[in-house]
Amino acid sequence: MIASFKEVKCSNIEFSVYQKCLMTSSAPHVIPDDNADVKKAMKEKNALFASYITEYDCKSSTAWWFCVKDDEYDISKLKAKQRYEITKGRRNFYVEQINPADYEEQIYEIDKKKFAEYPVQYRPKMKSTAHEHVSGIILEHRRIFGLFDRNSAELKGYYVCGEKYFPCVQLSSTGIDPATYKENSSAAIVDGILTYYQNLSEECYLCDGARNVRHITQYQPYLCKNFGFRYAYCKMKMVYPFAIKLVVKILKPLKTLLLKSKNPLLYNVGCVMKMDDYSKLSMGGEADV
Repeated sequence: MIASFKEVKCSNIEFSVYQKCLMTSSAPHVIPDDNADVKKAMKEKNALFASYITEYDCKSSTAWWFCVKDDEYDISKLKAKQRYEITKGRRNFYVEQINPADYEEQIYEIDKKKFAEYPVQYRPKMKSTAHEHVSGIILEHRRIFGLFDRNSAELKGYYVCGEKYFPCVQLSSTGIDPATYKENSSAAIVDGILTYYQNLSEECYLCDGARNVRHITQYQPYLCKNFGFRYAYCKMKMVYPFAIKLVVKILKPLKTLLLKSKNPLLYNVGCVMKMDDYSKLSMGGEADV
């Protein structure tokens, strides 16, 4: 069932690299014992800089958070409007676990439609074939749910849930046919996933990830408003080699221009500036202007 977990410090934490940034890849409530491990991993993985959190789920609001669902999911306890939206979604769709290899073409077409709505500066590049694209979804420790139209039984969406760092279930990626939004497809698939994990005999919690930096959406506020997710606030630290720290300081006055750029590289540089500000604010300092 869905439950909460307290912070745990670990000296052998796992890391991954995304957009040249080293980050912890374990559950957010499991944090590095100290930054020595972070600096060592940054060198080993050839990352340009790193970020990691401390004081997971602290009592005060900060500029950095993880969006989590760590209490019981019971639709009867939601407000009337939310219950209506979920019930409408249930009438139009059903959710069940799938093997994505059986739905390669459908998933490929769903993601083509989804990515077409992304701004060009962070629009992902699609693989040349459906098989190549979907192969990235079929990984160990992942559970994939499909969203099906009740009338046609056609696949209209999917959700990938990572269980490698269980009891944290990481909501890693989702794709829904935009044409189904008005039929409450988003509510239906989230409801299906929460119902599945609420009925597990083991305790776990769901995490939609940290605060958005590159891909700005209203999805986390949507989860909080409609399904009882919340922000687990924490402090976020950035680690730079001296040369990168100097570049960040020099380019900081250009942050606004960089974030408005449609060039993916310049936009990513602007996102680093934004993360640096969030880091300073989360630690109780002031962001650079």
